[in-house]
Amino acid sequence: MPSIRLTGDIAHIMEGTRAQAADLNLTLAEDGFPVAVTIRKGPLEVLTEAESGAIFCGSRVEFFRGLTMLAARFDERPFRVRETPSLDLLGAMLDCSRNAVPTMAAAKTFLRRLSRMGYNAVLLYTEDTYEVAGRPYFGYLRGRFSQAELALPGGCPLGDRPIDLHVKALSQLGVRFCFEEGRMRAVWHKRLDGDIRLPLPSVGATENLLLACALGKRTVNITGAAREPEIADLIGFLRAAGADISGAGTSSLQICGVSRLHGATYTILPDRIETATYLCMAAGCGGETELLRCDARLLLPVIERLREAGCEISADADRIVLRSSGRLLPLLPVSTAPYPGFPTDAQALLMAAVLKAAGGSEFRETIFERRFLHVPELRKLGADIQVAGSTARVRGVRQLHGAKLRAEDLRGAAALLTASMMAEGESELTGLCHLLRGYEKPEQNLKNLGASIKSVDIPAPFVYNT
Repeated sequence: MPSIRLTGDIAHIMEGTRAQAADLNLTLAEDGFPVAVTIRKGPLEVLTEAESGAIFCGSRVEFFRGLTMLAARFDERPFRVRETPSLDLLGAMLDCSRNAVPTMAAAKTFLRRLSRMGYNAVLLYTEDTYEVAGRPYFGYLRGRFSQAELALPGGCPLGDRPIDLHVKALSQLGVRFCFEEGRMRAVWHKRLDGDIRLPLPSVGATENLLLACALGKRTVNITGAAREPEIADLIGFLRAAGADISGAGTSSLQICGVSRLHGATYTILPDRIETATYLCMAAGCGGETELLRCDARLLLPVIERLREAGCEISADADRIVLRSSGRLLPLLPVSTAPYPGFPTDAQALLMAAVLKAAGGSEFRETIFERRFLHVPELRKLGADIQVAGSTARVRGVRQLHGAKLRAEDLRGAAALLTASMMAEGESELTGLCHLLRGYEKPEQNLKNLGASIKSVDIPAPFVYNT
C-alpha cells in the first residue's frame, strides 16, 4: 500500500483525504512519498518524479480526481497527466422517491466515488412531501427534512402573537411558506448566505434561526437577536454538539454552518422564571425561603425589585435565600422589557406579591397587550387593581379572602396561586393545564414551603388552604 505525505495548500482537503485514503489504497504518513498540492486556476495537473510528486488543481473536487490518478498510477513513476475540464458543473442525480432511497452510508460512499471521478454536483429527485406531526417549529427540522407541514402554533392567549418574524427571517434563507386552513407548509428550495436583521428581539425567532442554520455550508449573520440567557444556553448546547456560532449574549450572532452535528452531554440552565415564581410567592406570603440549584444572575431585575419591596435576599453560586415580612413596600413603576429588562413572564408574579403592600404599585406591560388576564381573577380575592391601557395600578389591601378562580394563561395561573396562598380561607383554582405545562411538581414544592394544598383529581381544581 503506497504511503504519501501531502504538503502545500492542504488545510481544506485533509479531512476529505483521510476519508478517501482507504478506498484509494493509500496511507498518510510523515515519512511517506511527498506530494505538493497547489490550488490555482488552470488545468488539472498530476505529475511524479522518482522521489516526489505534485498536484495542481483549481478546486477540491479536482484535487480528489488528481489524488485518484496518483493512486492508480503510483507504480508508473515518473508520469504526468494534464486535464482541462469541458464543463464547470458535472453532476449526477439520485432518485430518492419511494423505494429507491439510499441509506446514509450508501449515499456517503456514492459521494466519495463521484468526487474521485471529478463530479462536483449531486441532485436529489424527490416527489413526496415530508409531514412532521406534533412539531411546534419548523426551524430545527431544517437539518433533516426538506419539507414540513405543521399546524399553526398556539400558546397562552396574550394577544396578537404572529409568527411573521419567523416567516420573514426563514424566507430570507430560502424557505417558501404556504398558509391554508390553519396549517403551514414550509419548503426549503435554496440555500443562501446573508445577513438577517430582526426588527424586534424575538426569542423564538432567534432560536429558530440558530437551529435552522447550524447545519449547512453557509454563513448567516443575525442582528437584532434576542439576548435572553436561554439563547446563550442554546448556543452553548449547539457548540457542544459541534456547531460554529459566535456572539452569544449579544444582539449580533454569526452562524457558520457545519456539515454535521454530534451527540453531546450538556446541562441546561435552571429555569429563571420558575425561580422568580417561588421568590415572589415567598415574598408575598412571608417567611424565610431557600431555593437550591438556581442562578441569581439570570433574574437580577426581579431580585432588585423584590429588594426594593423590602425583601432581604442573599445568593451564592447556586442558592438564593429570601426573607420577607409578607407586608411589602409598594413599587413604582415596574415596566416590562426584553432582556436584560424586567421579564414580562414575571409581571403577574410580582403583581400578586404586592397585593397587600403598604401603598400603591404600578405595572406597565410593553410586550403583550393582553398580559393582564389575571387581574379580574385577583379582584375576586379582594385585590384593588385598576387597568388603563397597558398600565395596571395596584392599591395594597390589608386582607385577601378565598375565592373560586380560573387561570387563563401560564404565569397568570402562578400569580393566582400566589395570591390564593396569601389570602385567608380556602381558594379553588381551575385551568391547571396552564400551570402544569410550565412547572414541575408545583404541589410538592409548595408543600415543602409550608403551604396547605389538597389536589383534587387533575385536571380538576387544586384547593389551597392557608
